Amino acid sequence: MKPQLLQQIQITTLDIVQFLYQGNTVPMLPALHPCITWVSSQDNLCRTGKKEVSEALSSFQPPKCCMASLTCRLLHFDQTMCTLLCACSTASEQTYSITFVWKLECGIPKLLHIHGSIALPVPFTPEYIPIAAAAGPSEAALVFTGRRAEQYYLHPRDILYVEADNIYARIICENRTLYICQTISSIQQLLPSYFIKIHRSFLVNPYCIAALRRYSIELKNGMVLPVPEKKYKWLKEYLSSMLDK
Repeated sequence: MKPQLLQQIQITTLDIVQFLYQGNTVPMLPALHPCITWVSSQDNLCRTGKKEVSEALSSFQPPKCCMASLTCRLLHFDQTMCTLLCACSTASEQTYSITFVWKLECGIPKLLHIHGSIALPVPFTPEYIPIAAAAGPSEAALVFTGRRAEQYYLHPRDILYVEADNIYARIICENRTLYICQTISSIQQLLPSYFIKIHRSFLVNPYCIAALRRYSIELKNGMVLPVPEKKYKWLKEYLSSMLDK
């Protein structure tokens, strides 16, 4: 799968999980594959097929989880499928994990398997060497204006990346996405100079990059972003220079 599609699937998965924990399963129903299987942590029964899974989801009672602890990791992907692990903390300090397997069906991502469990998340071992894991410099909080005139106060170190959204932008942090009434160019002027534009639509905090591949980067929360071929060599050298400092 291409990095752009993987990013879309990851964002969709996070949205689905948040709706699921709110007790709203309706948004995920259109994404179900006709042959979907679902194993719930509540009874460990396996449901098969879109109809049976939809009926089971309608009576699903989600655990009480802290959305601020929600994470999503990309565990595996190939040309037609990808596996993601979402996890967050429950009220009893356990970790509720859900594994999602997506499959391309006529070019459209569909959920082929869902498996929930209450336990520690599966350890994530990347198949490549992490590039940077530094915490980043400490700076004062910046003020960003939301699309409904909200005021958001963010420390630059808490921002994973910024994505252009037509004339507006989205600021993606590890546990939430903010919709900002500013262009990506104006946001870049506010942020520290170490933020790098790896693509015309993406402005990235390099201290949040976990791995570099040809031609994509993976952030510390598992998000995958595309890197144009023309930028790949420059980015590789830039990240190497960061490690030397």
